[in-house]
Amino acid sequence: MTEELAKKVDAAYGKRLGISGAKLDRHIEDFLASLPPAEAQPFGKLIRDSLAVGWEDRFSWGLLVRLGQMRDKEFPSVEEWNRQSPGEILHPHGEHAGEIRSLLNTKGFAYTDVIVCLDAVTGRELWRKEFPGNPIPGYTFAFNASSTPTVVGERCYVQGSAGLYCLTSADGAVLWQARTRFSNSSPLVADGAVYVCSLDGLLAYRAAGGQPLWTQPEVTNHSSSPVGWTSAGKRYILCDSHRKHARNSELVCVEPGKGTVLWRVPSSGGESFSTPAVSGDMAVNFGKGRLTAYRITPQKAEKAWESEMKFDERGGSATIYHDHVYSVGGGYANSGAHCHDLKTGELKWQQKYEHTEGSSAIVADGKVFAFRHERPQKCVMFRAAPEKYEELGRIPGAPNPLNGLSSPAVAGGRLYLRLKNAIACYDLTGAEK
Repeated sequence: MTEELAKKVDAAYGKRLGISGAKLDRHIEDFLASLPPAEAQPFGKLIRDSLAVGWEDRFSWGLLVRLGQMRDKEFPSVEEWNRQSPGEILHPHGEHAGEIRSLLNTKGFAYTDVIVCLDAVTGRELWRKEFPGNPIPGYTFAFNASSTPTVVGERCYVQGSAGLYCLTSADGAVLWQARTRFSNSSPLVADGAVYVCSLDGLLAYRAAGGQPLWTQPEVTNHSSSPVGWTSAGKRYILCDSHRKHARNSELVCVEPGKGTVLWRVPSSGGESFSTPAVSGDMAVNFGKGRLTAYRITPQKAEKAWESEMKFDERGGSATIYHDHVYSVGGGYANSGAHCHDLKTGELKWQQKYEHTEGSSAIVADGKVFAFRHERPQKCVMFRAAPEKYEELGRIPGAPNPLNGLSSPAVAGGRLYLRLKNAIACYDLTGAEK
C-alpha cells in the first residue's frame, strides 16, 4: 500500500465517526467506489474491515505503512526504538495489533528486569541486579514492569516482568527466584509468606526459600497489589481482582493459609488496577470513575457508600488518613484530588488538576504527595485535612515518572521521585546544609 492510499483510508475513517448502521455501510462502499480498481481490489477487504471497527480497535494505515518500511530493521534497545519510531502509539488490543507488530524484527530488544539499590543520602549506586524479562502481551512497546520492592529485614522482594526475586538487601545476592508472568504487583510479605497478584492469579510463596505454597486463579490482576488486613488477631488478604469475562472488578478477601476466597463484591464499573486501602473495619477501592467504601468482616463485605467521580481511575490508589480518604487520579479530560469522610462518604472538597495518570498519592507527616502530570510536570504537596484543599508546595518541572505509573515515596524526611531516566531525592526537613 502506498502512503497516498493510506492517507485516504485514514481520512475516510475520520469522516465515519458518529455514523453507524446503513449510513456507515454506504460511506464505506462509496469510499471504495471512489478508489481506482488497482487500489480497491487488493486492499478492499482490509479497508472495509478497518473502516467498520470502533475506535478501540482502530489503527492508523499511515502508521502501518511507515512501520512496514522499517521491517527487518534491528534496534539495540527499546529506547532506540522509541527514538526512531513514529510518534503514534498502536492500540494494544486492536484487531490487527499482532499483525502490525509482526512487521517488525524485534530480535534486538532486550527486556530486562533491573533492581537497583542506591545510598539514600548520596544517591550512589550500591548494587544492581538484572534478570531476563518478558513484556506483557499486547503492550510490547508501551509498558514495563514497575512494582515497588518490599524490604523485610535483610531481604528484598521484587516482582518483575518475568519473575519474583528475593535478594539480600545488603549486596543484592540472589537468594531465590520464581518464574511468573508479567506483573506490576508489589509483594506483600507476612507470616513467613510472600504474596503477589498476577495474570495467573494470586500467588503465595514461602518467604525463606521461595517454594510455592498455593495459587488462587480466581483472583487475577497484573497491576494491583495484595494488602494485609487483621481482624480479631487473624491475618487476611484483600485484593482487587478482575476475572476473565467478568464485567466489573471485585474486592476480594482471601484466607492466607490455603488461598481460599472468603468473599468477593463488585468494586468498580470495569477493570480497575488500584490497590485497596483499609483502616479498621473499612476498606476503600478506587476504580473506573467511582470510589467505593465497604464495612468488612471475615465473613462478608457490605457497601457503606459510593461516590461517583467525574474521571476514570488510571491506576492510582486511594489513601486513608485520620478517618478521611484522599484520592488523586484521572485522565486528560477530567482529573483532580478529592477528600471524603471515611465513615459517611461525604465529599469534603475537590480540586481539579489537568492530568494525573496512574500514580498514587501518599501521606506522610500530615501531608499528601502526588504527581500532577501537567506541562511542566510536577509533584505537589497539600495538607491532609478535610477543611479545604491547601497546597503547601510543589516541585516544578519534575519529569514524568516512568510510564506515568510510579508514585512518590517518603522516608527519613526525604522525598524520592522515580523519574523517566533517574531517581530524584528532595529534603523535606528544611534543615540547613
